[in-house]
Amino acid sequence: YSYSGVNYVECESCHDPHIENYDFLRVTGGANNAEKINTTCTSCHDKTGWIGSVHKTQAAKYTDASVTSAYGINTVSGLGCINCHVPHKAAANNKYLLRGSFSTTCYTGAAGSSSTAPCHGTGAAQGGKNIESVLNRIYGHPVSSSPTFYLHKDLEILDQTPPSFGHATCVDCHNPHQATAGTHSSPADPTGWYPASPNLLTNDVSNVLRGVTGVEPTWQSIWTQPTTFTTLEAASKEYQICFKCHSEFALGAAVKGVTNFENEESTGKITDQAWEFNPNNKSAHPVVVTLNNQTGSYTPKALAAAAMKAPWTNVGNQTMYCSDCHGANNEIGGDPRGPHGSNYKYMLKGQNKYWPADASGQLYRINLTDYPDAGLFCLNCHNLTNPNDWHYNESDMSGMYCVNCHVAVPHGSKRSRLIGYASDPSPYNYQGKLLVNQFRKPSTFLNQKPRDAHAIAGAVIPTAPNKGVPCSDCHMMRVFNPDP
Repeated sequence: YSYSGVNYVECESCHDPHIENYDFLRVTGGANNAEKINTTCTSCHDKTGWIGSVHKTQAAKYTDASVTSAYGINTVSGLGCINCHVPHKAAANNKYLLRGSFSTTCYTGAAGSSSTAPCHGTGAAQGGKNIESVLNRIYGHPVSSSPTFYLHKDLEILDQTPPSFGHATCVDCHNPHQATAGTHSSPADPTGWYPASPNLLTNDVSNVLRGVTGVEPTWQSIWTQPTTFTTLEAASKEYQICFKCHSEFALGAAVKGVTNFENEESTGKITDQAWEFNPNNKSAHPVVVTLNNQTGSYTPKALAAAAMKAPWTNVGNQTMYCSDCHGANNEIGGDPRGPHGSNYKYMLKGQNKYWPADASGQLYRINLTDYPDAGLFCLNCHNLTNPNDWHYNESDMSGMYCVNCHVAVPHGSKRSRLIGYASDPSPYNYQGKLLVNQFRKPSTFLNQKPRDAHAIAGAVIPTAPNKGVPCSDCHMMRVFNPDP
């Protein structure tokens, strides 16, 4: 109704006291009460992507008898809007006419408890995925924290309002009106963990991430913090969703990639991942762009195919998700996929879940016969046992810690091959173990042992300071400190 140019919703917008049907609704058609309510809602609310979405089509059933009694049907698709919303007034402190807080609404739906709902709580075996249990693991996003953390507001990203610290709700990463069934890139490999054939578009949002807001950084020069962002009503890449929180947009200013993070749950150092994945850096995992499009890198940009395991052998021409590395304990065995929660630090997933130290705290080394590297996270994708891989063939390197040379936060680096320097700050410099002072990767990728490199590359050993190829074109200059 419009009065003096202002639009209002009145009781009569939905109800007509002269029509004797369920709650005197103006909508008279519909096979049951839920259908009448849904039609009433969609008379005003035209939700983009709702038709065909998983909540519109999911046939899973509630086992709570009161749901059928109230609405004449007990399926998720049949209840539609009523799964999550109440039409008159939500309970105290609940926004958007939600039945409960963001998380409890997702767990319980229209039921009296999550155990009788086919949603995302403990009753999920009836239809949905049990996200509630996963979120309650040791490491994860603080979705199930105290109510003071539920500070999400609709489309906050679009008005340039950063999320507050500790802010994490289901709808930060999922749009319940647009999400469709499916996981990860399609087609998936037999486990569904990785895409079957990674390519240029492997970092595109998946079905469950459709219609979620995001931010795209304005990329700065090498190893510089992006501080301006383009806000997106619907992210097209998964990393754009992650960067809403894991960048300056939410964390604020950082020094050398690190910010001191403090909230109601924890304090500590956290890194700016938009800084780390900057395409102008000399190295990064291909989350934002392919390695061949990593503008800050120089030839050879990618590793050799033999240095990788399937399906990641299309090296240089593929991208990846953040959730290729971060996820639940056992996604291969049936855990809901995605970085909801885990009992493993950093939510590392896959057959190998530890970095930079094993479960006992022992740092991983290179090719020690008396200390196997089983469980080393890098082995999920990297073929370090390739007979020609120099890590495993040079006695000079055998027994060194991985973090003697590589940054402990392996998203990206200002140097090639994720190399870190002894001068780098924590947490990149893990326990002060970095030893490298100078590094330059060779101009040609050599899939041979370093001892054969001079002949293969045609390099000339310099006889004077200005002649031949500098040793540092191929070799690391490092200082060894006594270390038991």
